[in-house]
Amino acid sequence: MRIAVASVYLGQVARGVESWAKDLAAELQRRQLDVTLFKGGGPAQLPYERYVPCLDHTKPATERIAKITRHGGWRFGLSSAAMLQNTTFALRLGLELRRGKFDVVHMQDAWSCRVLERLRRYGIHRAKIILGHGTEETLEYLLHLEHVQELAPYYLEKDREAGVTGKWFAIPNFVDCNLYRPGDQAVARAKFGIPVDRFVVLDVAALKSSHKRIDWLATEMAAFRNIRPKAMLVVAGSPTPETAQVETALAAALGGHVRILKNVNREDMPELYRCADVFAHPTLREMLGIVFLEAMACGIPCIGHDFAVTRWVIGQGGLT
Repeated sequence: MRIAVASVYLGQVARGVESWAKDLAAELQRRQLDVTLFKGGGPAQLPYERYVPCLDHTKPATERIAKITRHGGWRFGLSSAAMLQNTTFALRLGLELRRGKFDVVHMQDAWSCRVLERLRRYGIHRAKIILGHGTEETLEYLLHLEHVQELAPYYLEKDREAGVTGKWFAIPNFVDCNLYRPGDQAVARAKFGIPVDRFVVLDVAALKSSHKRIDWLATEMAAFRNIRPKAMLVVAGSPTPETAQVETALAAALGGHVRILKNVNREDMPELYRCADVFAHPTLREMLGIVFLEAMACGIPCIGHDFAVTRWVIGQGGLT
């Protein structure tokens, strides 16, 4: 069996989706399965990686194209720079799947999966499409796909209650506990320039207020500092259009008692988790939350919102 794992933004941004794709492909490769990791941000760096040329959503030229195609183009995946990248990635990936005679392609980019599913039905390739549902798509959207992997039993139960009877299943994400493991906090803090005498609260998330609620975390941290004056907040993540707003909110609430780290190299993330005394992630709901798994694997207790999936993931590793 030939297996493809794909992620449109891999090589450009560091989100949970990209981490999942890279880890899954690495584990399949370690188990000596025939796997290829397709990425939309080049170049290929590993023997089993392959770069798929596509439009880059971060480039001004792509945004200019989107200004033209967005008028009615939403039906065809042309309504924004991000959709343009997903669409062009999927079209090129469909040809790669045909050329390589792949049997399965597994990814978490929902629109790319929709495009690949259409290409399969048109006979362009034969690969079965599996969507790892990590991006909160609606049930109506998911019903366009034959194979859906929910990341938690909670969501699969909701699907079944809604009448879904197809080839859908629940398998959670995983992390490499040889990489994410407890270590020396003082060494880790020295690496990032964080004082050893501070009580550090860490969050790892895209730098945005909507969904990730980092502005809310800032106000909670300000209140916590009335009890624990040496507390400081460290937030690490990829920039978004909302980042300037987040930076303003953090500075207003915490002044010099906050550090914002952008685009931390993935190989440095275990050390970053080890800097923390507690990991706090305030999203109201997550499809799973790889960041909780990474923090707990590094021995860091977690605080999350009181949501069924978050309770299930954190378990005895913290509280909600």
